[in-house]
Amino acid sequence: IPQELWNLSKLNYLYLGGNKFTGSLTSEIGQAFVSYLLLDRNQLTGMIPKQIYNLTKLNYLYLFNNRLEGRIESQIGKLTKLFGLYLDHNQLSQGIPSEIGQLTSLRWLGLDNNQLTGSLPSEIGNLKFALLLNIGNNRLMGTLPTEIGLLTEITYFGISNTLIGLGNDSFSSQICTNIITSCLFGGISNSSCSKCTLIS
Repeated sequence: IPQELWNLSKLNYLYLGGNKFTGSLTSEIGQAFVSYLLLDRNQLTGMIPKQIYNLTKLNYLYLFNNRLEGRIESQIGKLTKLFGLYLDHNQLSQGIPSEIGQLTSLRWLGLDNNQLTGSLPSEIGNLKFALLLNIGNNRLMGTLPTEIGLLTEITYFGISNTLIGLGNDSFSSQICTNIITSCLFGGISNSSCSKCTLIS
């Protein structure tokens, strides 16, 4: 991707998705002025540069379906104007930073099909406007935090092919009562979830 693109001061919407761009994202990306940065479905490699977290105007960041690796940095919490964040179908590893909970405007969060480890941070409950949350096909473990029950607007919640469980019966009932419309995908079987639609 030509570095000169990041110097276009009036560029607000950059859509380069579905091409065959290769190479890595360089630090110069932090100079961009865009609100929409859509680089999905390419062949980008390397780590997500820390400078991308300086793009505090971003409303949509699409990096899905690339070959990006490394971790999601804690600086992700600076992107408070994000509505859509899709980092799925990459090779990202380590944990989901708790700072993800600072993105309180998020509607859509896709982190699935990576190599993320650890547990789902309780701060995820701060995403009260989220409609979609997909963390499936990772190496996450533990139980869902009780704060997940605060996501009352959610319509799609994916945790397929992880080692995440619902926890005890009372906790499971709370989630099912608060998120009646959601589909909890994969690996869950609990008799107290009679109000939920469970697909495993």
